[in-house]
Amino acid sequence: MLMSRTLSALRAALCAGAAALVAATAPGVAFANPRVIVEEVREGDWITRIEALGTLRPNARVSIAASVTGRIDILHVDDGARVKRGDPLVTLLHDEEKARREEAAATLDEAREQRADAERLFERGVGSETALRAGRRAEAVAAARLSAVEAQIADHLLVAPFDGRIGIRTISPGATVEVGDDIMRLIDDHVLKLDFSVPSTFLNALRPGDAIEATSRAYPGRVFTGRVRAVDAEADPVTRSVLVRALIDNSDGRLLPGLLMEVGLLTDQRRALAVNEASLIPFGADTFVLQAVERDGETRVERVRVEIGARRVGAVEILDGLQAGDLVVVAGALKVRPGQSVNAVRRRLQNGDDAESGGARLDAAARPASVGSGG
Repeated sequence: MLMSRTLSALRAALCAGAAALVAATAPGVAFANPRVIVEEVREGDWITRIEALGTLRPNARVSIAASVTGRIDILHVDDGARVKRGDPLVTLLHDEEKARREEAAATLDEAREQRADAERLFERGVGSETALRAGRRAEAVAAARLSAVEAQIADHLLVAPFDGRIGIRTISPGATVEVGDDIMRLIDDHVLKLDFSVPSTFLNALRPGDAIEATSRAYPGRVFTGRVRAVDAEADPVTRSVLVRALIDNSDGRLLPGLLMEVGLLTDQRRALAVNEASLIPFGADTFVLQAVERDGETRVERVRVEIGARRVGAVEILDGLQAGDLVVVAGALKVRPGQSVNAVRRRLQNGDDAESGGARLDAAARPASVGSGG
């Protein structure tokens, strides 16, 4: 009997304690003058970072093709060689053209002598003007024929149209090529074009000259930088995206056209307010913070609706609702209710945190992982 009464008393005590705990932690019930951690709303530099995937393309690419039918006599370059503009690449056999050039040169020499004789006779008064005109005409025709033969010979020597790198060739000396047959590829890879698509919702933020950062799995940890050169004149009607082209310096020749690149487009550079992301209190479609304000000699908290913008590691851009220097609660918000007096402790800024960082604990070098994040 005694044990039964003891168990009943214990059960009653447990129920009373549980009821007190629920009452203390229920909505609208707060601890007396609780301690909360606050941080300042700070102003700093923000840049919208748009993530995309892109493909590298050569700045210029040309197929070295034969303009005449012939047999390859000399290949002046090896696979992968670097060449300068005007360097010889391929020589085709042109023995017949050489013979025709000698014949045309001899004909021109004879025509010049005949023209000179006609001029001397005309000056002495024993030659006719008709013979003089005929001599000059014959010399001009001979010179034109020699020029035509030399042009044909020039067609047998293929030279580099610009500085670049030779690709892997598939034709060897002695092979016969027809007009238009590809002999080798020449690629200008000193500067590479990086083409990537951006959702049209960011169209207003796209500007030529915007900086980009690109990475490739072929070079882990290395970041390649460049600038936007142009934005396409039309959007894709299927994907509703816009093609953007940037230029990346490749003077060291590490990157190859055709590589897939992860692109971060840095655009819309601006000064903006930011708060620690821990201060945000989402409620339905709205977002609030608890602001600590001085009132009647006490520090009280007020709930303030804010409009947020871009995000980056540890911080959120504030578009409306707060001003620089305002204090917001970043820890202890669950223990207080709006209007309550609190013991506010300002968090000490870490080394390197200042007004230029965009907010306490903002990392200016942070790399957000989503489209439209600040970084």
